[in-house]
Amino acid sequence: MTITTLNENAEYINRLEEWQTVRDCMAGAKTVKDAGEDYLPIPNPSDTSHENILRYRQYKKRAQFVNFTARSARGFVGLVRQREPIVELPPDMEYLIKSATASGVGLNQLADDTVRELLATGRYGYLADYPEQPRNLSKAETKRIGNKGRILTYQAEQIPRWHESIIDGVRVLDYVKLVEPVEKLGKNGNTIEETFQYRVLRLSPQELLDQEGNQILDDNGDIKFTNPIYTQALYDDEATSTLIGDIMIPLQSDGQPFNFIPFIFAGSESNDPKVDPAPLYDIADINIGHYRNSADYEESAFVVGQPMLGIVTDISSEAWANANPNFSFGCRAGVFLGANGDLKLVQAQPNTIAKEAMDSKENQLKMIGAKMIETDNTAETATAARITNGAENSVLGKIVLNTSDAIVTAIGWLGLFQGVLTKDVIFELNTRFYDPGVDPQAIMASIALYDRGIIAKADVQDFSRKQGVVDSDRTNEDIDKDAVDNVMEQL
Repeated sequence: MTITTLNENAEYINRLEEWQTVRDCMAGAKTVKDAGEDYLPIPNPSDTSHENILRYRQYKKRAQFVNFTARSARGFVGLVRQREPIVELPPDMEYLIKSATASGVGLNQLADDTVRELLATGRYGYLADYPEQPRNLSKAETKRIGNKGRILTYQAEQIPRWHESIIDGVRVLDYVKLVEPVEKLGKNGNTIEETFQYRVLRLSPQELLDQEGNQILDDNGDIKFTNPIYTQALYDDEATSTLIGDIMIPLQSDGQPFNFIPFIFAGSESNDPKVDPAPLYDIADINIGHYRNSADYEESAFVVGQPMLGIVTDISSEAWANANPNFSFGCRAGVFLGANGDLKLVQAQPNTIAKEAMDSKENQLKMIGAKMIETDNTAETATAARITNGAENSVLGKIVLNTSDAIVTAIGWLGLFQGVLTKDVIFELNTRFYDPGVDPQAIMASIALYDRGIIAKADVQDFSRKQGVVDSDRTNEDIDKDAVDNVMEQL
């Protein structure tokens, strides 16, 4: 998605090229090749002749783009979906399971989309949204109306500007500018034009009014303000000068405005406004390098790959033509060369440099892909521990935890709109991406250490969980109880 907007954040501008590279790679060979010299430089750029342009077209056409980037993304999402998410919602919000977004996507698909976006750009946005309703409705009235909240989603490129302020010692998001694609009927009434509108979320100061609606002034005669409230406005232009409709004040179920913006950034490292790295960029960058090496390899194979026949003879060209009217090349064909004639077959020596470069990049891709699901030694955050009770702290693991946390947060905000308690909401994605394998000798060694009184029974149980012998969801108390039950059944 190509978006040009005014007043972008510097972090946004610095990452745009990386995001575009990953997007193009995930889109496939046609998109990469259509980008031309952006990804495959012309071998002789100073030669602007028609012949050189035609040669470059053939050079690009022969090149092979193997889509390691898209395959990696599908593979990582597949690892997450090895187990279906654990979902627990209040009855009034179970509709989100099948339809959580404005486009009717359910929670599971929303999670897949989020993981894929965080892999591609390291960034995705959720806005909790609810149909506009009258002020001061009771919870019963809100429920009777039956409106349903939705999670609006925004790709990294659609969030060009944001701002934070310190309010009461806490860093608070007080401004977000969002870009939304829209379709409009053309001036001729027969065509559809694709354009953009701009949604701006603000924490706006609110004048303090008395019971009669008059402004309240302080001792200096200045207007007093209450705590900022969340407002939303739509604009028709990127400079946000042409307002569409009125400025809206979204309300909670009790008719009160929000004192925060119900928008959350999901990130590859943390769910804060900071722009996180795009995990797939390293893969995409090597993928483009592999494509360039392929172009050189295929060009070399085409130019010098075929053998060349050389004929040495002491007869004239006319005599040669008369003696060999139907000359052909092959083991079943005969040829007259004269008294001192000879045939020489010139075969190019193998040129493996480009092929070795391709092989090297394929090995690098494997290492990067494995690294993204490896556990590192970084301590888990409190949120991560709360969600998974000890999930693997890998790049993919962080993405999964942040996705789960962002979805739970957005559901909580929808609960404020609808007057539904959401403190017990659970949405947990799978974080066990591969079976580490069971080491029988290590298990026997742990049992021996327990028998000798060197370690406790709990240590053996914890080790068994890590080895996959015992389900990770079972506590030591569960294991002890089942063991006692087994003994009683045998008696």
